[in-house]
Formats: sequence, C-alpha cells, structure tokens
Amino acid sequence: MAIDSLIVDVYEGDVGGAPDWKKLAAAGRPWCGAIIKCTEGVGYAPPWFTRNWPMVREAGGDRYGVDWFRGCYHYIRINEDPIKQAQLFLAMVEKAGGWAVGDLWPMVDVEGKNNPVSPGKAKIEDCVSTWAGEVERATGRKPMLYGNIYLAENGVTSHMGCQTLIVARYTPTLPPTIYNRIGWTWSGQPTVEPPTLWGWQLCGDGTVLAAGYPSESPIGAVDYTAMIVVNGADAAIAWTRAHLFAEAPAS
Repeated sequence: MAIDSLIVDVYEGDVGGAPDWKKLAAAGRPWCGAIIKCTEGVGYAPPWFTRNWPMVREAGGDRYGVDWFRGCYHYIRINEDPIKQAQLFLAMVEKAGGWAVGDLWPMVDVEGKNNPVSPGKAKIEDCVSTWAGEVERATGRKPMLYGNIYLAENGVTSHMGCQTLIVARYTPTLPPTIYNRIGWTWSGQPTVEPPTLWGWQLCGDGTVLAAGYPSESPIGAVDYTAMIVVNGADAAIAWTRAHLFAEAPAS
C-alpha cells in the first residue's frame, strides 16, 4: 500500500488562524493541497473560511488541479436541521467564490464532539443522508464522508449518499476491519462505483505513528490525510484528478 500524497486538514483554530498556504504549496510533493473547515451545524460560518478558500487555490498556482487540490467540509450536528446545514455550507462556498475544477468533493465530517453520544444508527443515517442529498442536488456531486469511531459505535454501515471515505486512525497501520465495520471497502484502487476508501487521516496535530511520515507539515502541526492507492503517489493523484475534472462544475 502506497500512502505518500498528503493533504492537510485545517480549521480556524489551527496554526494561529493564519496558515501559510504558499509555503505549503512551495514545499512540493508529497504535499498536495488542503481541506479546510467551512461550516458547522446551522450557526458556525466563519469569515476565516471565506478568506482562506480562495487563498488555497491561489497558492497552488500551476499545480492547482494537477497535483494540488482544494477541499472543504461541513461538521454535521445530528440534532440540527440537515437541510439548513447543507444550505449554510453551500452558501458559504458560494460566498467565498464557489467551486472550481481542482476541488475535491464536498465533505461531511461525522464525529461525536458536539453530538449526542448515542443518537442511534437511524438518526445519524437520516441526518447525513439528507445533508448529502441536498448537496448533491445543488452541485451534482456526491459528497465525501469523514468519520470512524462515532459511526462504528452507533452501528452505522450505510454510505449515507456519499461516494468515498476518509477514515481517521492515528495508529501505525490501517487494518481493513476499521473501514469494513462502517460499511466501506478498499481493494488497492479507489473507485466511486461502488463507493470506497479514498484517504487515511493518519496524523492528528503532529502525532503520527505510521513509519516514514513527517510529524509536522511545512505549515506546522496540523492533521493530514494520505491519499491511498496502489502503485504510488502518481497513481493516486492521477485518479483523483481524473474524477474531479469529470465531475466538477465549470469554474
């Protein structure tokens, strides 16, 4: 398994709130872009996002859409209206300049923090599926799912309208049981039919146990995800680029 194309995951509170995107892009491979937090629930929609969304694209320069990708996510609150959450997310992306051809799939983050401990499988699946359906209706793109333990603890195995997965696991290895238990597969090559694993978030704020990976990104100690595919980084990037260009709305 080759896991050597890295995407940082940054929110408003990371690295003093002012990530140096140009420094990250200038560092070159294996650093291949950023996923940043856009919204949470129905009330969190920071100006930080509208400033940083275009900056991530601009920092990539000629790399953008080639081996530099931009993404953003919504942190879902299970007890809040999923349609309103989706509309807030979509409105913030539009306010920040909208989608373009080098962007990753819209992403939904499903975790236990700020959510009930045991809302039950049906509650989570209904909320996330409704959110995903609204995003797909508006953009034509099935979202990416981010999650692990909270989904497993509540017995969630549905893809919930999402086409691919990032799984968080800060351990030396990623056993297949970790993503199989929440209903996802990986056979060495990501696919969107049927949906499958795309990335492994193996580093959390500078803590990384997988051998051979840096403890910090060029912009500091932040979470980062490895794009997973056989045959190395070039294959991972080529696969991602092909699917993004095939799906992306006009810039």
